[in-house]
Amino acid sequence: MNFILNQKYSGGNTPIRPEEAGQLIPRISTMGELNEYEALNILRAREWALDCLASLLHKAGGAIPS
Repeated sequence: MNFILNQKYSGGNTPIRPEEAGQLIPRISTMGELNEYEALNILRAREWALDCLASLLHKAGGAIPS
């Protein structure tokens, strides 16, 4: 039985199981922290993808639509 079922936590503060937490880099202890970290990674990935697109368009002589 999952230990979380016997405890109440506010949204985003559900603890991550120890076996899961040991595999995370950086060390994250709640689902809220994990969600925040993932959101930051999504923003970084979006920025990277848009930079790649801009570079490809520039090389092709095109302009980036605004």
